[in-house]
Amino acid sequence: MTDIQRAIGRHWWLRLNQDFYEQVDHQVMGWGSTTEQDARTLANLLLEDEGRERTSALHAASGWEKRRFNPAFQFLLNVIPDERASREIQPDYPSSSIFLLDEDKALLRRFLAAR
Repeated sequence: MTDIQRAIGRHWWLRLNQDFYEQVDHQVMGWGSTTEQDARTLANLLLEDEGRERTSALHAASGWEKRRFNPAFQFLLNVIPDERASREIQPDYPSSSIFLLDEDKALLRRFLAAR
């Protein structure tokens, strides 16, 4: 549930990976829903309004703090094709925006139906 990342020289750091957030986070934080359930909520929000393809707008619509939003958003990014996510480097989100095509929206609907 952790990854060790190394830098040049003897420097390294330990980072929690997505498995941690999916398996442990909701229990520790007491949110009442799992990361996957939160990702489903985000999928619904995206399907309701295309303006939420900008991650900051989706985050605002969720009403969650980043600590809850980012793991759920990362889970959702794993549902859609990689090339739909912005590769812009920034510190706030796993991706600054996504660009959904009709077939991606169908993927999200299947994801929601697979409960």
